[in-house]
Formats: sequence, C-alpha cells, structure tokens
Amino acid sequence: MESNLRTNSTTLTINRSGSRRWDAYKTASVRTPEVVEFLCNYWREEDGTDTLDEQGDTVLHFLAIYGNVEAFEQLIKRNLLSGDQLKDQVNASGDIALHEAARFGQKEVAEVMLKREKNMVSVQNKSDETPLYVAAANGKKEVFTLLTEYLSDCMTTRDDGCTILHAAVMGEFYYTGISTERIGKVPDPLMLATKHGIDELAIEILDRYPEAANSLDEKGRNILHIAVEKKCRILYEHFRKTVVHKERMMTAIDYEGNTVLHCAASVGDVPNLRPGAMEHMKWDVLWFEDDGHPVLLDNSKRALRLFLFYIGASLFAALFALATLLSIQLSPFHVDDFYFALPMKWLISSTAMFYSTTFTIMACLQTLILEDAMQNLYYVAMFATVIMLCLVYIDSIYICFRHMVKVIQYSFTYTSQQM
Repeated sequence: MESNLRTNSTTLTINRSGSRRWDAYKTASVRTPEVVEFLCNYWREEDGTDTLDEQGDTVLHFLAIYGNVEAFEQLIKRNLLSGDQLKDQVNASGDIALHEAARFGQKEVAEVMLKREKNMVSVQNKSDETPLYVAAANGKKEVFTLLTEYLSDCMTTRDDGCTILHAAVMGEFYYTGISTERIGKVPDPLMLATKHGIDELAIEILDRYPEAANSLDEKGRNILHIAVEKKCRILYEHFRKTVVHKERMMTAIDYEGNTVLHCAASVGDVPNLRPGAMEHMKWDVLWFEDDGHPVLLDNSKRALRLFLFYIGASLFAALFALATLLSIQLSPFHVDDFYFALPMKWLISSTAMFYSTTFTIMACLQTLILEDAMQNLYYVAMFATVIMLCLVYIDSIYICFRHMVKVIQYSFTYTSQQM
C-alpha cells in the first residue's frame, strides 16, 4: 500500500510495504505532520537503530543533520526515544546524533536532545572528539555556546592532543573515515560508470535506484567525490540536483581525509583526452568559477535573442555591402553608367554598410546588457549611437542622393517632352 505525503514543493510517495528504510532516509529532512507520523511509526514498528547508508548513519543522525525538531520532539513525547539510545546510536565514525547537530549547526535539535539526555554532551567519537569539539572545529558558535552550558571543560582533547580551543582558533574541520573492511567487495556499477565518465549509464542507474547514491568505493569516496575528481561536470551537476541528502555527501570525506574540495583541486581527467598542462589547467579552473551570467534562463532569453538578431543582421548587411561593392568594381564604367547605375549601387552599398555598422554596435551594447554592465543606460546609449550614425550616413550620401533626385526629375521632364 502506498500513500502520498504532500510537502511544500513536492509529493513524496511512502511505500508502506516496500523498503521503509529508504523511505525513512528520503523523508528525514521533511517536517510535515504526515512525514513526522510516518517516522514515528517507522521507529516504533521497525528497528530504528538500523543503519540507512554505508557510513552507518541511522534515522537519528539524519534528523539531526537536517534539524528536524518536530520529529525529535514527537519521538521523545511518545516515549519512543530514550536517553540511552541517544548516547549509544553511533555511526561508523563513532558519531552520535549530537555530533551531527553540532557539525551542521542545528541548535534547536541539539537543545531537544540535551533536555532528554544531558550526559550525551561528553560522548566521544573514534577520534575522541566530543560534540563541543566538533562545534568549535566547524565554527558553529550558537551550538558551541549551548553545549558549554552543559560541559565547560574546554581542555577536552582529541586523539592527537588537540583541544577544543585549538580547533576554535585554527578553524579546522575534522572528519574521520570509515574503517570498515571491504576486502573482496564487488565493484559498484554506479561507481564504475562515474569513474569511466559514462554519463548516460550513471544517470540511468541513479534514476532507477536512488539509494545507490550512498555507495562508497574502496577509498571511501562517494559519487560526488569521484565526479569532481574526474571532472565530469555533467554528472556532478546531475548528482547535485537529484541526490537525496546531498549536503551530507558534500561534507563527507574519504579514508584519506579528502573532501569534495580536495578532489576539485586535483588534476582530473580532461574531456576528449586533450593533452598538455595548459589544457589541464584550462579545464580544472572551471571548477573554481563562482560568477557568470546564466544567459539561457527564461528572463534572459529575450536579451539573448536580440543579441543573435543583431549579429545576424550585421553579417547579412555586411555581405550585401560587399556584394554591391564588387558589382561596382566589375562594372564596365560606360558613360551612361555614371548617370544612374553606379550612383545607385554606391547608395545601396553605403546604406548596407550603415546598417551593418549600426547592428554591430547594437550587438556590442547587447553584450553589455547580458553581462549586466549597463542595464539602465541601454536606451540612452542606443539613442546616441543611432543619432550619430544617422548624421554620418546623411553627410556621406547627401551629394549622391541629391544627384539621384535630379536624374529622376530630368528623366521625367525628358519623357514628357518626348510625348
């Protein structure tokens, strides 16, 4: 049996008879009453201590990561969650839910848990880090202040001798890897597709089996690590938009202590096997770009179409002017040609050159608009440009135009006299 839970932005389908662990994993960040009720039923009917991913995280860890205060309050209010469970449920790194709340700055969740079990503030993970240490290391001041009310021992040390004060001063981010042995494990198909840059296969696997995003390779890397390291921009953007709990994956580290940012800084595989250090750097620096204008968004499509129109019109007018000038060059220059044919060709070529110049300048102005450089001055610059070009155009063709008018007048006069 399935039921649909409507959230603010989407409708989540909860499978009542299928993989409820996956449903709990997927809805841990949702705070609607229906989802909270489902999570409470899952905790009551299923084993809430079961891990939901390969990093050993349980429902409590994900509720803490996303600050789902409502779910915590209901679990405690219904006496489904005990203080011992809050202290004892650890992941592969030895972190309890309070460690995750401290790491991600979820003060309200931390406060709810501490009201239930005050002693959990002194629980240490496998690196001997307390939640207070994690909050200091990650710069979460509000959570740090809250935890100091329950534990004021700022000389609590980690396994390498660093204290909380060291972490607060240095601003370090400490993460531990999973020490679980994976000898003889069959390679994950999603990992292989990501490593080899097979975009279509990786996307298809993730669409059919979303839970595969939790896979780790032999080095403890998730799919975001690999996509960034291999510089697979298409896969990275797809994973970033579609993967559930991507915030957790973005902050994860592998067994060697590397985050996604470390992977981005490494020299990755270059598309189409382009050789050379310069080509490598050209591709790698794109991962550190943090600005630019999305010219293909709906609100920019009109400006982009105008730019393309100006470019096309400028090229057409330039080609037309070139053809007319070539026609003048190839003329036999008979005496009769100087009365009408040659002046007309010169007038047409001058007009075409005028339009070509005008559209070229308009294209340049439109480029500045696309870059948000002169949004307010566009019409002023356009008007000034057109006026200036019109004055130059009129000054250059006035004599020829006057000659053409006289020729036409004399032609009509001569024709009437003949009749």
